[in-house]
Order: sequence, then structure tokens, then C-alpha cells
Amino acid sequence: MLKSIRYITCIGLMLLSIIFLTDNSIEIDAEPISKHEILSYDVFDNIRHPNDIKSDKSYQELISIIHNIKMGDNITESLSSNTLKPMIYMFNNSFYIDYEKCRDYVIGLANKYDTYDKPRLFHTSDNQEIKIMPLESDTFKGYELDVDALTNKLILNITSCSFDTIDAIWLNKGMTLSGLNDIGDSYFEISLDEQHIWLYIDNKLIADTDVVTGLNNTEYETPKGIYYVRSLNQHYNMNYGEGSAICDYFILVTPNGIGIHDSKKREMFGGDIYKSNGSHGCINIPPDKAKLFFETLSNLKMSAIPVVIR
Repeated sequence: MLKSIRYITCIGLMLLSIIFLTDNSIEIDAEPISKHEILSYDVFDNIRHPNDIKSDKSYQELISIIHNIKMGDNITESLSSNTLKPMIYMFNNSFYIDYEKCRDYVIGLANKYDTYDKPRLFHTSDNQEIKIMPLESDTFKGYELDVDALTNKLILNITSCSFDTIDAIWLNKGMTLSGLNDIGDSYFEISLDEQHIWLYIDNKLIADTDVVTGLNNTEYETPKGIYYVRSLNQHYNMNYGEGSAICDYFILVTPNGIGIHDSKKREMFGGDIYKSNGSHGCINIPPDKAKLFFETLSNLKMSAIPVVIR
């Protein structure tokens, strides 16, 4: 922005303001004022930016409304009058809403609620609180606010003095905005070290069992990360390098075909089996538990629950 020097003089009842710009051009503003009016403003405050929005409302109308934004999970953020005031300025006898200041407010909401690609605290089934770092392979990414879309929606509400509550706009969503993390109360937890799986629905343990995961220290090792249930399949044909096999229940977890499924050929699960006789990457579980897991998820309104592999 060009730097400017303002000279102010009073001629009768007219304020004559001359701004000398560094490019040698001159801008002259003349506005009637009362004889004893005290002026106090920043020289840049009256410069309208291209993205700023003009309002036909009065200043009192603009600051009299509290704008509410529904974030989700019964959480509402309110834009108060004190927060709104710095976003408003006058130019040519009209009030404008400063786009960048409005956007900064929305960025603050994103900083508060975004979990996308951020570390998460997770309370394990063996009563430990661990930090799970984000991985590129994760398909469960978490919350990411659409800053530009929400800014546009909010600034239009402000400009029109609308009383309508705004719904937050998300590029990506997790399961919950409240609690220890965004994973929620319904999820699979799989421990590679313990070779065990737990299924929680609404914070209640439905069932757990020993498992056999991908062959350790090979290309078939089951990948850690946070995923979600992609599909539920019955009588599923699994193809792998050495051939194929059919299972009764297959819960797809990763984009490259790793899932949770029954394994009839195994008589033993858990322990160190995965170190010498592991799977091709899938999580093998006993047939009765596979059936229980499948039927439990089938009865949910949304079966795409998170899957935490640690």
C-alpha cells in the first residue's frame, strides 16, 4: 500500500483533507463537519479493499446483532458486538465490512476446532493415554474448516444484518468436536503389539478378541494409522499374490484392500503368530467374532466408524 502524508485544514465549515502519495499523485477529500467535531482516525481506515463488502445498514444496526455459527455437536460460536466493531469502517458515507478481518476471525475458529492432520490423544483399552501422530496413509483425517466459504457466508450475514444462524462449512469432518479427540465413542481399536482388537459402540465395549495381523517386518505388515470402515461384505473373495480365498465376513478398512475378516484355517490367534505366520496384511479374527462385528455394524445408522491401528 502507498504511504501517505495527510494535511488537514479547516476552511469555514468544510474540512479540506489533502493526501500526498509517494507516486506524486494527490487525493483530495472534502466532507462537511460540525465546527467543534473532533476527528480521530487512521489514514488507512478510509481505504476500501477490493474484497470488502458495502452495507446499506447503519452502524448501530450492524453492531446490534450477534451472529451465531453452529459448529456441530451442539457447539455454537457467537460473534459479539465487540469482536465485530473492528471489522466495520466508513468510506464515502457508507459502511463496509473488512473482508480480511472477518477472515481472520474465521481462521481463529479453524485454529480452535481443526484436527486435520494433527496429533491426537487416544485412551487405549489397556488404560494408557497415547499420542497418535498423523500419517500420510490415514484415511480418517479429522475436521478441516472451509475458511473461505465460511468467511463469505459470515460477511454476507453481517452486511445484511441477518438473524439467521450459520452452519459451519467443513472440507473434512471427524466424528465429534468434543471429548479427548475427534474419533468419537464408536470405533475399532487394534493393537499390533498385543495382537488384539476391541469394538466400541457408544463408548460400550461390544466384544474383543485376539487377532493375527500382517507378517511382521515384511511388505505384508499391517499399517498403523487411523482409518474408517469403508464397506461391509459377505462371502468375499480375497485376492493376493499366491492366490485367493473366500471369507464369510469382510470389513474393508484401507483403500488397498486390507480388512478385518474371519479366518477358518487358523486355530490359534494372538501371541507371536504374526511374527512367523502372519497374514498378507489383513486382520484375521475368529469366525464367531467376525460375524458379531459384521452384524453389529450392519445395525448401525452409519457403519463407517473409525479404525485405530496402533
